[in-house]
Amino acid sequence: MTDLEQSLARLVEQGRSVAFGVLGPIEVTERGRRYPLGGPKQRAVLALLISQAGSSVATDEIVESLYGEEASDRSHRSVHTFVSNLRSRLGDVIQRQGEGYALVATLFFQAMTYEAL
Repeated sequence: MTDLEQSLARLVEQGRSVAFGVLGPIEVTERGRRYPLGGPKQRAVLALLISQAGSSVATDEIVESLYGEEASDRSHRSVHTFVSNLRSRLGDVIQRQGEGYALVATLFFQAMTYEAL
């Protein structure tokens, strides 16, 4: 069993059921409680981790996604701060994995059907 699988198993044992809203503004709820997620860049970090849930996302990839050509040494520190802030709010659902971070979750996608007006 991988570290991510073990972490997911612990969260399930703890009875954690966290919902990630990705259609519209990024939001996280657990048992009806909405978590404050911080500013746009911090939310962008979470969105990137959600999009690759269960896989490690390298810190360099997060920096590139947030800052592009404007990245600096401070950009890496900012990413670590954003992740630290998210972890303090969400707990162990975000974990350090190698040179990056991973969202430890299984995602269930709900199919939605839109009718033409």
